[in-house]
Amino acid sequence: MCGRAWQSITGAEMKRLFGVDLPVGFVPRYNLAPTQELLMVYDDDGRQARMARWGLIASPDQPKTLSTFNARAETVDRSPVFREAFRTRRALIPISGAYEWIGEKKDRRPLAITRADGKPLVCAGLWNELDGVTSCTILTTAPAGLFTEIHDRMPLLLPQDRWAAWLNPATSLAAVQSLLAPHDLHRALHAYPVDPAVGNVRNDRAEFILPLSASLGA
Repeated sequence: MCGRAWQSITGAEMKRLFGVDLPVGFVPRYNLAPTQELLMVYDDDGRQARMARWGLIASPDQPKTLSTFNARAETVDRSPVFREAFRTRRALIPISGAYEWIGEKKDRRPLAITRADGKPLVCAGLWNELDGVTSCTILTTAPAGLFTEIHDRMPLLLPQDRWAAWLNPATSLAAVQSLLAPHDLHRALHAYPVDPAVGNVRNDRAEFILPLSASLGA
């Protein structure tokens, strides 16, 4: 599952990785949650970047209680909510890292999960536009590497050699399915404890991405 993340990508990184500028209105966010806006990269007559509501809205009568901030990679092509976007409206969502919680209910502790080399985690996503609202979701898959000890799902990360085909609306469904195949990007990840204050979605501070001892001034 990916339900809390941060995005602090720079304009230079966006240009180098995706060949596009940061959209107007983007500001680094260090405690993003569903229904808030995520930065995404997509192809609509050319590669573009924009902000999108985190939680895909597929139809006007979609129940507000339906959870759509994640889509399971194993069933996304058959889901009534996600299958149309999976066919033609795929996105890349570059997060700088994600938060997950471990431990028993009364002693839950947050971890930050990111790449050890500082590069963004580029997640497979879907997007839609309906009644003037752009929305998106992040695909998830079975855990690998360190995620196997943290959660039963993890974001579906895409290596760079799959980005172009994933974004291209003309890519055949068979080819798109092949892009979901396992790879070893999970080997680049590491996790560390962070300030428990990140649990409150109203809190948004750059210090949240620091290891716990550093964030508390130790």
